[in-house]
Amino acid sequence: MILCAVLGSGAFFQPIEIIIPAFKGVGVGILLAEVYYSSGLKGIICSILLIIPYSAVSALIVSVAAREAVYMSNTVAQCIFRCNNYDKIDFDLYLTKYVILLALLAAAALADSLITYLSADIWTGLLDI
Repeated sequence: MILCAVLGSGAFFQPIEIIIPAFKGVGVGILLAEVYYSSGLKGIICSILLIIPYSAVSALIVSVAAREAVYMSNTVAQCIFRCNNYDKIDFDLYLTKYVILLALLAAAALADSLITYLSADIWTGLLDI
């Protein structure tokens, strides 16, 4: 997500910004495939309850971050190539949005960690680990 914030300040990074949420999806897909492979049908229950909720929330946050980066890149490109009016770029608002998104992502990660920690005994017994 920090990569989105940095890339949003440039006018030519839009293709990279659009691809960042796809990398998040590929990582989640690999994780789910490994859980299914190693645990079978029991892994599906574990994935639905533990992995997918946090992955959905974090994917939404990363997608919003990428959208903001593309919007800022468009604004920077318009100011550079068309109007030369740099007052249109509001980096304070841009950074404030990213601080809020980072705080949301940290809160989601903390909730995910606590849920996983509190239910670890149940899942190890269920999955025969």
